[in-house]
Amino acid sequence: MTETQKGYLDNDYLTENYGAGQVFNGGGFQVSMLVNKDKSLGAQISQRFEGNEKVTGLQTELKIEDSKTLGMQTEAISLGINGTGIQTKLFVEKFLNDLGMSVRLGHLAHYIREVYLNEGGYLEDSYLSYAINATQGMQVLLFNKKQSPYGMQVNQAIGKLVDIGMQTLLIINKEEAFGIQVNKLRAQTTGMQATLVLYNTTQLRLMYAFPSRGTPALAGVNWTASSTRAGDFSANNLNTDIIEQRWQSEDGNCSYVTLTCNTGLSQGAYLDTLAILDHNFTKSAGITLQGSNDNFATVSFSTVLTVELENMFYIAPALPTAGYQYWRFIIQDTTNPDTYLRIGTLVFGSSKMFTMSETFQNPVSYGSKHFKDSLETEGFTAVSNDRATRKNLGLSFSQLQHGGANYRMLTTYFKTAKTDLKCLIIPLPESASAFAIFSKLYELPNEQHTADTEVHVVDLELAWDESL
Repeated sequence: MTETQKGYLDNDYLTENYGAGQVFNGGGFQVSMLVNKDKSLGAQISQRFEGNEKVTGLQTELKIEDSKTLGMQTEAISLGINGTGIQTKLFVEKFLNDLGMSVRLGHLAHYIREVYLNEGGYLEDSYLSYAINATQGMQVLLFNKKQSPYGMQVNQAIGKLVDIGMQTLLIINKEEAFGIQVNKLRAQTTGMQATLVLYNTTQLRLMYAFPSRGTPALAGVNWTASSTRAGDFSANNLNTDIIEQRWQSEDGNCSYVTLTCNTGLSQGAYLDTLAILDHNFTKSAGITLQGSNDNFATVSFSTVLTVELENMFYIAPALPTAGYQYWRFIIQDTTNPDTYLRIGTLVFGSSKMFTMSETFQNPVSYGSKHFKDSLETEGFTAVSNDRATRKNLGLSFSQLQHGGANYRMLTTYFKTAKTDLKCLIIPLPESASAFAIFSKLYELPNEQHTADTEVHVVDLELAWDESL
């Protein structure tokens, strides 16, 4: 059979396949695909013509040459660097059992691309003709991971570790003001003063710090009086330890006299113990104690004091919860036979006190000593000049707990006052004037300690003498 070919412009103008090539009586072609090894592991395909006389087309025979069918193994992998599609692998992993696979390979989908006068240069490629494109399929990985035939297993995975997720850019293109509410706080350090006391009005109390004498900045000049006698009778004499160096009002002025103390403490001075010593008030006198923080533009505290002759005391019935910078004494004693008022020493403040668990021992040593100037005469009789009477006090303590609050209070007192600072000692606050004394400690005590692995107690004796 003679093959005839017609090329471009061989046909009649604009008839049949004008502008395209043709082949007439084209013979078939023979293809042989063989597995050269003795042992066939896959499918063997042989494509050939049976004879040369009648060539009518392409004849294909596919058969398995070997009796042991091991199936077909196929691997299809996407070779792209950034695989964004689906990668599939089809293979039989194990050959121990016949797993048998049936595969149907169909035709590729085709579509016509209009090339005529749309693509390519003049007289190039498929000039003036159409083109047909084939759509490639999808790669799939199909394999059976187990030895027993359970059918077809499919694994669809992306074979490359490439980020292919979605990327989103969110931008605010317009700024709008939104109202907000803010609560602003300022932290600052605030001074605080705390007094922790197991308060009572029955146990021994000691006072050796006197806010009545003002702060060091005031230098002892912190008292004012509405009436003061001319001479050395200033109201600031109330701060001295020598009771003979006194304050005294003007003669004839006993009806209404005020004494005002500025403690100089802006946070206020607490007053739970008061002593007015060597005064000349009568039992009918009226004395009012007031406290204020604004120099008595307002009065924040007020109480009436009970008058005792010579020495008088005030013990607060409950622990004060407020302190005041200014304290004032209003004195009215119209029946005073001296026609004037006087005070030797005035002290007030917060006392240290024993707890209810311990106290001093009875009996209490208490007495007075008379001081005088004497001159012996020829008649063996002394003529004397009276000077003063001074009290003395002795207290004994037994079995004080060494680690207790009472023993610690006494040792703090010893270290602070020693034997050169006059302090106010009130053994029985309920009857303050009975044993109270404003005096120096006669000497620091010798302590007797009884200590073992379980108990540590202390015995000691204290003595005071106003004449020191």
